Formats: sequence, structure tokens, C-alpha cells
Amino acid sequence: MEQKGKFYEEYKRIYDYLKGKKAKPSEQDVKVIGVVVTGTAADLQKLNGQNYVKAAVLGATAENK
Repeated sequence: MEQKGKFYEEYKRIYDYLKGKKAKPSEQDVKVIGVVVTGTAADLQKLNGQNYVKAAVLGATAENK
């Protein structure tokens, strides 16, 4: 039996919507409007000043125990 992840059905719904009647979605079918990036303060600092970062907001932080 094939094991599928917790979000497989949502992934499948979006994938099927994007591809429409084609075999698979093309790059033009996908529009990226934002991303979520996680990491340490040092990791995130590396993104400062990069031309592909248009805006940034620091969200919730949690102590890693």
C-alpha cells in the first residue's frame, strides 16, 4: 500500500487545477506570490540585500529546545 502524506489531497487538488487538460502544469501556469522561509537569525541574515527579496516580515519565533 502506498503511503501518502497529510497534505497529499490538497497537493493533488492544486496540481490537477494547474495542469488542466495538459499532461502536467507549465511554468506559466504557476504564479508565486510569496514564500515562507525559516531558519536561524544568521541564516535569514544572508537573505538581506538579495535582489529577489522584495519585502520581509519577521513572524512568530520560538525557542528551539
